[in-house]
Amino acid sequence: MKWPRSIQKAVLHRFSIYPYNEFVALNTGDIGVVTNVNRANAARPAVQILYSRDGARLDEPKTIDLLQHSQLSINATLTAADLPTMN
Repeated sequence: MKWPRSIQKAVLHRFSIYPYNEFVALNTGDIGVVTNVNRANAARPAVQILYSRDGARLDEPKTIDLLQHSQLSINATLTAADLPTMN
């Protein structure tokens, strides 16, 4: 059964593809955690960048709203075990 577009849109607005506190890898290689779900577009949350693309933990994490940065995207979701470790 195909759902009407209005129902599909309502479901996406209600449930996030990337929930709050989920670890994600960006297309830049940076790794962060979802800090806010954008109701306007569930696929483009705000992400606090925790690790640089080389795996170094940032001293001062920065938050990026993917809704405002169209060149950035999420490549993968991660678990805590996937995060870089400090040697």
